Amino acid sequence: MKLKKLHISKGVKVVLFSACVLAAIGFAERSETGDVCLDIIVKIGNQYENYFVDEQDVIQLITNNSQRIVHGAHFSDLDLKDMENRLQEEYFIGDAEIYKDLKGNLLVQVELQRPMARIIRTDGPHAYVAEDGTILPVSEKFTARTILISGKVTELLKEPLW
Repeated sequence: MKLKKLHISKGVKVVLFSACVLAAIGFAERSETGDVCLDIIVKIGNQYENYFVDEQDVIQLITNNSQRIVHGAHFSDLDLKDMENRLQEEYFIGDAEIYKDLKGNLLVQVELQRPMARIIRTDGPHAYVAEDGTILPVSEKFTARTILISGKVTELLKEPLW
């Protein structure tokens, strides 16, 4: 005994497909606006022997020194791009990405600048030279073990921007 195939007209198929697409869009839109930040997860790359910035510093930067409440806020009220920009303005942070996951967590990934040498000047501020050539200020928090550069060669290096 053979089962008969159902022959569904082309118009019914189009209507069913359209209904499925609209339902998916509606579900995604509803879940997007209803999400609340449950936790902030910070991942700091290349932190080995590089402690200029830690997790607490990153949280301070994204919360604008605790002026902006992130934990418990709706994601629709958070400006993730502005948070990324604040992180990237920090001298010791090379790159930053902020995004949310499906569990309601705010994920913050940060890549730190790695100092390669320390500039010792007699007539100006001391500084670090990062791997990419960026001039970084010295930190009160951490002193990196690097090569020291001093003397006339420091005059050839560009002035720091801070």
